[in-house]
Amino acid sequence: MNFSFLKNSTLSLIIFFFLISSNLILSILPSIFNENFTFTAIYAAIYFYFFILIEVLVIFLFLKSNFLKKSEWFIILIISLFLSYNFYTTILSNSSFFIFSIYKIKLAYCVAVFFISFLIIKLIFKKTRALNLLIVFYFFINIYYLMINFKENTYVNDQINNIEINSDVNIHIFSFEALIPNSIANLNLNIESVQYDKILKDNEFQILKNNFADNVATSESLNSLLFGNAENWRNLPNNIQHSFFAGRSLSPLMKILKNNKYKIYTGYFHQYMGQPGRYVDEYLTFRSIKINDNDLVELYPSFCQFKMPWYHFQIFGYCDFLKLFIINNNDENNFKDAKEFNNYFIDKVMLEKSSPVFSLLHIYSPGHVTANL
Repeated sequence: MNFSFLKNSTLSLIIFFFLISSNLILSILPSIFNENFTFTAIYAAIYFYFFILIEVLVIFLFLKSNFLKKSEWFIILIISLFLSYNFYTTILSNSSFFIFSIYKIKLAYCVAVFFISFLIIKLIFKKTRALNLLIVFYFFINIYYLMINFKENTYVNDQINNIEINSDVNIHIFSFEALIPNSIANLNLNIESVQYDKILKDNEFQILKNNFADNVATSESLNSLLFGNAENWRNLPNNIQHSFFAGRSLSPLMKILKNNKYKIYTGYFHQYMGQPGRYVDEYLTFRSIKINDNDLVELYPSFCQFKMPWYHFQIFGYCDFLKLFIINNNDENNFKDAKEFNNYFIDKVMLEKSSPVFSLLHIYSPGHVTANL
């Protein structure tokens, strides 16, 4: 088979660089689309590819420079640095293992990635046939990524029988990010009782005896809770598992509630659960409260709310770009805080009188330990 359809090694090298960098972007885009509203994810994707195109332009100018044409090693070095940076900013800086590793391990990974990138570019530099083989390979890999990762993630349970709820009682569930019950505090921390336990009971909250998460982390815990059966939930495809809280899919539990005329409200300050769907009546986030500049929230992705330290260059520095060129200090102050959002959610569901209500509010504070600590 003839793979020399691109005779120009310079063009082949540029296309190869674009396709392999595109592959890195496509590997993280499904998570970004799952955890953000669609238009927010699209804005971010446009920025990522614009960044890659700037790198492509720089490489092209280097390859066409009469002065640098004689310095093959320098051009290989530049391409290797760009490729290493793209891998670092998309893959390593989004890996929990890498984020929580000590600096020596991080440094070792970075050095290894650079040398591997350098070796690959050196081996294929000006080898048109090898470059064209890799272009074909990564072209089809990218198509495959698009086909499997961006298909519709909707699930509707049609097998469950209609279960009648004999009361119109409202059901309000409050989920906390990092609160532990008295039993766990006593067993593991030697604390006899925690203050919030008494406060909750004094305010007539019902604390479930087995109030633990069946799945971790937050999205897994809340979506499996709404599914109604944690073990069956684990057998679902990954893209379906995370689609219940925002209402993109209908779980058995949600179907029972719908059949009994319940209005379903879910809420989480961060837009971590992705694009809203039609199977919850309202999915509320910090976007639900109007601010002085509502266009601002269209740009703000969830990963910027959990921003890594600067040296991670998190996803092509998108959060820093927003802060530097789009969001000024006054804009950031316009965002309502989590306490105000939680009060907004509670007032909204408590005032709903047209039908029985099922609500699930996840409260992030107090939160768990982050990479910044």
